[in-house]
Amino acid sequence: FKYLFDHLPSYVPWMYNYSTTALCVKEVCHAFELGFVFNNRYAMPDRPKMTPLEAKLASQMQGAWGNFVKTGNPNSLMQPRILWPEFSTSGYPNIVFTTRPPTHVIKNHHDAKCTLFDSIGWRENV
Repeated sequence: FKYLFDHLPSYVPWMYNYSTTALCVKEVCHAFELGFVFNNRYAMPDRPKMTPLEAKLASQMQGAWGNFVKTGNPNSLMQPRILWPEFSTSGYPNIVFTTRPPTHVIKNHHDAKCTLFDSIGWRENV
């Protein structure tokens, strides 16, 4: 199972100041999903609140992660009901956790980049 987190939180997930996170102020950065999966934003000094859409996204992600830990399959507790496909080299499916548009599945996310590498023969040297 693969995922992308594509939601810019309404709060800054990092506990340190903006000057060290300038790159992450207006775009989604590594580990931004952790506050949604583990509901740990309360450990932050100002205890930021989620918007209603963020709370829904967090609930969806927590259900998926929890069910994956319990059963090895993230799907049955995820609400709204979205099938998170198993990883496959056929289309390379990813679920995209986001609020706008709602969480959805995409395929061939890195197709353009992979096609470039295929065109220069990188597989021949692996």
